Amino acid sequence: MESIGKILEILKYTVPPIRQYGHNHRKLKKNMKNLERILQELNSQKEDIEATLKLEGDQGKKPRSEVNNWLQNVQRINSEAQGIEQEVNKGKYFSRARLGKVVEEKIAEAAEYHQKGCSFTSLAIDAPPTSGLILPTTTALAGENTRKIMEKIWEDLLGDKVSKIGVWGMGGIGKTTIMRHINNRLQQETNKFNDVIWVTVSQPLNLIKLQKEIAIALNQNLPATENKERRAGMLLSVMANVFTSLS
Repeated sequence: MESIGKILEILKYTVPPIRQYGHNHRKLKKNMKNLERILQELNSQKEDIEATLKLEGDQGKKPRSEVNNWLQNVQRINSEAQGIEQEVNKGKYFSRARLGKVVEEKIAEAAEYHQKGCSFTSLAIDAPPTSGLILPTTTALAGENTRKIMEKIWEDLLGDKVSKIGVWGMGGIGKTTIMRHINNRLQQETNKFNDVIWVTVSQPLNLIKLQKEIAIALNQNLPATENKERRAGMLLSVMANVFTSLS
């Protein structure tokens, strides 16, 4: 009797997991269909959101951070679902039983993100204004070497190792054209810089005019009565405040 009692005790703890294991195996096919259905709904929602973001992006708006995170997670769910489908198609009995529970969890997660997508009250926000202008570029970048130079300048601008960049060469080789393309690219990527200033330094140097152009680009007014040194100090203070606000 004691042995029977021990056997019954063992069965008490082993039968429910085995039963659940078989349940997951039997329901796998049905759950894969359910997963396919919820993913279709989720991806349709994703396409609608992406189309709306494109329209709002054309109006100068940018996606909200939570929307970007949602899109990234939906992409992750799709990738993980593809991996699950590949495992299921291998047809291994014990793997199929284990995957039954995984599929149920993925269905629940996909449904959760579908619900999150329905709860967005807005998808985009106004992009921060820039102080610069898009410059006309009638000349296209010519030659592989020219494009490499522009990409090198762009790489240094976005990095933190180079603080000053000089572009030099004989007249007519495209220095101004390269920098106009750089300026316009900076204007379009408003998440990189808050202020982009384009000024022309004339010869002979007119420092008062140069200071005035920089101040106008920063939406500042410099007193005409102040000397060059004080005006320079005022500009430095303005640019230091801009840098502090970005840090």
